[in-house]
Amino acid sequence: MRTTSLNKGDVLMRTEFIRRPEVDDLVKLSRSTIYLMIKRGEFPAPVRLGRRAVAWRVSDIENWIASRESGQDWV
Repeated sequence: MRTTSLNKGDVLMRTEFIRRPEVDDLVKLSRSTIYLMIKRGEFPAPVRLGRRAVAWRVSDIENWIASRESGQDWV
């Protein structure tokens, strides 16, 4: 898990990232289903960390899970 801290005014904002295997474990979906849902706008897109590395914000995944539990569409 990678953590980045950004200064936003006087507030210190902290963003945590997780890689795809951890996302798979959390949401219990296959890799192909996740990427299909990303394409449809039904799942959060990853953030590019480098030329060949992507990860998801933990907050995006948590919000997606919460929206599924409450029956709302994720946007």
